[in-house]
Amino acid sequence: MRLHSFILYRGLMLAFVAALAGLTGCGFAMLNVQSDFDRTVSFQPYRTFGFYEAGANLQLNGETPQYNTSIDEQLKAAIASELVIKGLTPAIDEAPDLLIAYDIAIATDPESQNNVVVPGYGYGYSYWYGYRFNYDFAGLPTYRSISEYQVGTLVIDFINPGLNALVWRGWADGGITVTDTDQKRLNRAVSSIMAQYPPG
Repeated sequence: MRLHSFILYRGLMLAFVAALAGLTGCGFAMLNVQSDFDRTVSFQPYRTFGFYEAGANLQLNGETPQYNTSIDEQLKAAIASELVIKGLTPAIDEAPDLLIAYDIAIATDPESQNNVVVPGYGYGYSYWYGYRFNYDFAGLPTYRSISEYQVGTLVIDFINPGLNALVWRGWADGGITVTDTDQKRLNRAVSSIMAQYPPG
């Protein structure tokens, strides 16, 4: 009886390992998801949202990598969907309670690092795309510039528009690239990050 149970248990474990390996092979590797927030902020009053507008145009040596422009729409749609599920609504005819921004850490060479012109701000997908976000991050002691994250990390920021201040950040090391058109991969990364909001 014990031998039968052992064989059954061993079979189930092998099946689980095989299934996990299959998911990893299909691009669904385990995500390292984390978040941080401003401890002085109450998130309950936030009911509406919009997306952070692009700042001043900045180019890196005039170069722009190849990427699929639909990624911007896909990520914004995925973020908006998660926020609606959480009870927030898009701001239509009024100023939003929250502004949302995202970035993707991309590989850069040492020479490119010397072209960073805004102290305290790294660059990633949003930089190559032609703009930087520019908001205060003093409320998050663990704040890091995008260049300090592992390549492929998706970062989502929530900003208080009245103060232009970062109040919440979530990120996932998910192997996202600027040319990634896998909607399932993008959705999974977004939903994993948004699962940590609201904090507490």
